[in-house]
Amino acid sequence: ALVINVDNLKKDSESFLDDILKRPPPSMNYRQKPRLREEIRSLMRAIDNTTNPPTVHQNERILSLKGELRDAKSMMSKLKNEIESINNDSVQLPTIALE
Repeated sequence: ALVINVDNLKKDSESFLDDILKRPPPSMNYRQKPRLREEIRSLMRAIDNTTNPPTVHQNERILSLKGELRDAKSMMSKLKNEIESINNDSVQLPTIALE
């Protein structure tokens, strides 16, 4: 059961890294959706570089990015809980650390 849990954790963490955290390859920007970090930076640069208040569409995107950020935090919390559970189940083995 421990091996299955570790395998599932590995798959979940790799998918989370690839879908949410990892930057897309530089030469593929037009083919891949930007990651959360790039989306937030791009939007903040667009808003910061003008004296006008954010547009309706920018405000809508801010709200949707907040939701995506909340989902990412939730997934990170889930991964941390799984790691703690695996570490508790295998006290005699080396532990897993999330950095």
